[in-house]
Amino acid sequence: MERQDVYNYLTSHVLAVLSTIDPEEKPYAATMFYIVDKKLNFYFFSRTHTRKIDNVKRSKNVAITVIDQEHAITVQAQGIIEEILDEEDRTRLIGIMGEHTVQKASHLWPPPIAKLPEGDLTILRVVPTWIRYGDYSKISTDSDGIFYQIEPQEK
Repeated sequence: MERQDVYNYLTSHVLAVLSTIDPEEKPYAATMFYIVDKKLNFYFFSRTHTRKIDNVKRSKNVAITVIDQEHAITVQAQGIIEEILDEEDRTRLIGIMGEHTVQKASHLWPPPIAKLPEGDLTILRVVPTWIRYGDYSKISTDSDGIFYQIEPQEK
């Protein structure tokens, strides 16, 4: 399993579950549109007045899950989340997100974020500290034939 294989898998999908920690230190999960870059950094968009944004202001540690139920494949990641503030980067990422989502899942466009009336647009990047690709379609007697650890790269 190569990094490029994981990148190809991630770019063939549009939805991920972003898991955060709420004020009571309980998990909170939200399904979101995402894109990734070649370094396997994830990018998400949200409105400022949401539970997930409140949660990431308290704890920058998050988890991500992308699943392909048809082929029984997942990518799980843990990482540190940060807000993208540079206006040029924000504009570029919004364009990429729109193009990617329409290309891969036009029936899901416009995204749910367009239906949230309150709050400014927040763009978040997750820099993974741990990534695991799991292929559950393989018949194996141990986890070595199912899971592949991918080393994250620097930003």
